[in-house]
Amino acid sequence: MEINFTSHGGFANLQLVYNVETNKLPTNISKKIQNIINKYQIWEINDTITEKHTSLPPSIFYYELLLKDNDKQKNFICNDLNAPVELRPLLTFLQELAINHKLDLQ
Repeated sequence: MEINFTSHGGFANLQLVYNVETNKLPTNISKKIQNIINKYQIWEINDTITEKHTSLPPSIFYYELLLKDNDKQKNFICNDLNAPVELRPLLTFLQELAINHKLDLQ
């Protein structure tokens, strides 16, 4: 599965990018992603695309997530306030992976 994840915002305006093929990840991480997707039925959630609002508090994070797996594709553009509840565990885990990836590159 192809994952393209970006996150930005918060008080520090943290910018994160994490693009990966799950078959290139360690097995435990790939399985955790798949378990979250299955548990929260991510493929069943309607695509969510919202515009960035400049009037929101500076603590808000914005997310862009594109998932591709064979013939399936999901696209989410959302923030902390309007992200579907089922999507939040995946966003949180991908944000952790993106932070670790960014730290490894430094």
